[in-house]
Amino acid sequence: MTGFAFQISDQAAQSIQVKGAISGEAGMVWVHLTTTAEQAKDWLRGEAGLPDYIVDPLTAQETRPRCDAFDDGAFVNLRGRTEEELDPSDMLASVRIWAEKGRVISVTRKHLLAIDAVKREVENGRVRDPGDIITAFAGAITADLDPVVADLGDSLDDCEQQLDAARAFALRRSVTQVRVEAINYRRFLNPQRAALEKLAALPGDWLGADDRAHLAAAADRAARMAEEVEAIRERASLIHETLTDLRAEQL
Repeated sequence: MTGFAFQISDQAAQSIQVKGAISGEAGMVWVHLTTTAEQAKDWLRGEAGLPDYIVDPLTAQETRPRCDAFDDGAFVNLRGRTEEELDPSDMLASVRIWAEKGRVISVTRKHLLAIDAVKREVENGRVRDPGDIITAFAGAITADLDPVVADLGDSLDDCEQQLDAARAFALRRSVTQVRVEAINYRRFLNPQRAALEKLAALPGDWLGADDRAHLAAAADRAARMAEEVEAIRERASLIHETLTDLRAEQL
């Protein structure tokens, strides 16, 4: 099991060992674990003292974006990009987060690119409370996905400019790849939007008004990206049909 932890007090963050992090006296603690389910369960149940109904979603094998309120905290699951190898049908890795007043625990199986951005926010003193951590995750994930979705649209633009029966086979392969990626992203973007909207509306003093505003903005970006990938999927289908017609005319 690998990971890191920060004690955050008066906008100053100090890197600490994961072991013993929860027992610290700082204003807030963030612990992040990159681990398998069994390793994480031992730490979450033992040192963190979390009940099974929170440990189970933090370590679940199959996950979709969601947000659930438990007691005085919330479980949040978000999906973001990773440079590690994934199944082609599951292009986004998950980060599972437990947040309550005074502490945040996040768990991943794959290293999300957004984690580095969140760490920088913490190290630069821009994080004060659990709400800031979650809004940093939401903002980093959507900011990272935005250009990827834009690139899919640009790829289709290139294919449209090259429409020609002689190149139909190669273009159909490119268009199919864009369509598959758009479908895979769409699977998670709509649930992600819903999870962020639900989180922004949760009661509790550990989420400030600024946190809720940032979460709502991240939800809006996720909704816009979901609309974009749906439009890309539809365009890809139309281009695919056009290429099929061109190929039929050539024959």
